[in-house]
Amino acid sequence: MYRLRRWGTRHHGTGPVDEITELVQDIVERAQSATRQLAKLPSGVKNDALMRMAATLEAEEAALTALNARDVERARDHGLSSAMVDRLCLTPQRISDMARGLREIAALSDPIGEVTHMWRRPNGLEIGMMRYHSVSSPLSMNPARM
Repeated sequence: MYRLRRWGTRHHGTGPVDEITELVQDIVERAQSATRQLAKLPSGVKNDALMRMAATLEAEEAALTALNARDVERARDHGLSSAMVDRLCLTPQRISDMARGLREIAALSDPIGEVTHMWRRPNGLEIGMMRYHSVSSPLSMNPARM
């Protein structure tokens, strides 16, 4: 979906780092928007999407590993460290683990709508705090559960 333009083709910024920063910022903003929209969906819809993602990962394993091999080769050509290249590598086992992880998330109870705190005021009024979307790590986003 995202493809970097040739370096220096944007009219703002000072070079490749700025372009990558802008690209990442755009991805983060889109993910945050999707998070707010997904939080409103019923649990069944979110769980169905997670299960379909898991099935698609497994069904497209060959295509994913082939495309990933090209990315890994480019990473090596650009001098990425072996540790970074290893993190980039998609193996059949890693793809299987990702699919399993998505299924495990789908099996969890949906935290959206959960009342996390409840207390009673002296006048008898009950006040509660309800989770309307959860927090995620900025480096590992799974918006289907937020």
